[in-house]
Amino acid sequence: MFLLLQIILYLNSTDLNYRLLNENILRYTKVFGKDHDVSILAGHSVIYGRSDSFSGSLQGFPSDLLQEFNAGGVLNPSVAGGANEESLQSFFSRVNYAYKGKYLFEVNFRRDGSSRFGPNRRYGNFPSASAGWRLSEENFMKNLTWVSELKLRGSWGITGNDNIDNYIYEQYLNTNLDYFVGGSVVPGVALTRLSNPNISWEQVEQFDIGLDADLFKNRLSFSADYFRRSSSEVLYSNFPIPATVGVNSLSAQNAANMVNEGIEANLSFRGKINEFNYTLSGNVSKFADNKVTSLGFRGVETISGNNIIRIGQPFNAFYGYKVEGIFQTADEVTNAPRQFGSPLTRPGDFRYADLSGPAGVPDGIIDAFDRTVIGNPFPSWLYGFSGNFNYKGIDLAVTFQGVHGLDRILNSNGQQPMPDDRNNGLSYWLNRWTPENPSTELPRLGGVNNTVISDFYVQDVSFLRLRNLELGYTIPSTLTKKYGISRLRFYLSGQNILTFTKLENFDPERERGGATDRLTPLYKIYSFGLNLKF
Repeated sequence: MFLLLQIILYLNSTDLNYRLLNENILRYTKVFGKDHDVSILAGHSVIYGRSDSFSGSLQGFPSDLLQEFNAGGVLNPSVAGGANEESLQSFFSRVNYAYKGKYLFEVNFRRDGSSRFGPNRRYGNFPSASAGWRLSEENFMKNLTWVSELKLRGSWGITGNDNIDNYIYEQYLNTNLDYFVGGSVVPGVALTRLSNPNISWEQVEQFDIGLDADLFKNRLSFSADYFRRSSSEVLYSNFPIPATVGVNSLSAQNAANMVNEGIEANLSFRGKINEFNYTLSGNVSKFADNKVTSLGFRGVETISGNNIIRIGQPFNAFYGYKVEGIFQTADEVTNAPRQFGSPLTRPGDFRYADLSGPAGVPDGIIDAFDRTVIGNPFPSWLYGFSGNFNYKGIDLAVTFQGVHGLDRILNSNGQQPMPDDRNNGLSYWLNRWTPENPSTELPRLGGVNNTVISDFYVQDVSFLRLRNLELGYTIPSTLTKKYGISRLRFYLSGQNILTFTKLENFDPERERGGATDRLTPLYKIYSFGLNLKF
């Protein structure tokens, strides 16, 4: 006799998410004696959010027609659930004062409290101030009729960041840790990470000074800014702990500091030649300094895969080995530092630089002590320019966007020298090292230690891209009004049409390092349409 048991599983889950916002603002505006313009703002806001989840499952129903938990299922009951709760309360104020419309002042103050921090450190105070001087309103500028507007401005302020996980200030206990009790193994819990109830707001202090100018009856506009952004009290968690403490790690502490400094500029010009109208504009940002300045008391640098957090370097800088060249003869291999202790290194393999050792000086062995910063994951320059042109109903708009000085680690999808004899290879590997072709740029296929992360795999992905191009034509209204149409315009547009870059085979905007260079390139999009208005 055979018994067929049908196992039917029912799963029921519920998710509830809601968010409440209450905001109250009071404004006061007054002009005193025509020269003194004052405005005051004060406010309070509260944001509260909560999410609840529940799921349950049960097996062993006699029929799939029964769809309720109490209809007979008896096997493997299981339930799960959780909740997440957060809130943010803010008190804020602002005072603006202008004298004769040419001396401008603004002062802000806000006090924010976040549930993501411990009960004693939830609130932070964040002041800011700015001032502007409209030089174009001064008497000594009146004779410069070609200056429409000229303003010097500066600002300083501190903002807070609470973009962290909930409850990290709480002490956690890890489950499923075994104990020996009475000669038997029983499940238990243990403290393996020390919490930090004193974590608080990360702070960003920014100073900015700039100049705005409108010249030649506003045909030429220009603005320039210098900024310095200092991040302090940044949460950091890599601190050595004595083994006698009995835990593996510490919770994050407000310890690290970073700085970001640079300049920004914008320029635009509007012109007209008979019936031909045009506008040209451009912008550029230069990041002169972007580095970690402190890891806190006893904080040590963090190495995570191919990235490092190190004082004096960009945050999460690329980390690996320096390639000095390619071994060409067996004598070169013999006389060189031992490459990762391997006796299998042969001509055609990479030769790595011996930069350090356990004592901090080169030791004749290539190992983890010889890794160094090999690339910057942040760009040095961002820039763009655009143009708009119009002539007798024909219009053309074009936008370019560019990035310069940006590195990426690209070491998969055909970029490695076929280490396991199964990978595909890009065409440039046809010029690899062979005894007949002793290349000084590409190693032999396969080889030994040729796939470790090094500056060989760091590529400059700087690019200039034609982001948008649109050509349109508007039918003269004298022809369309008789049909009740006030405006009829046809257009042809394209996106990501052209890209200028030294990077081959891949899209520079899609490269993020490692296996992600398999991401699909950005699409080129062409479209045709019309705008119709009655």
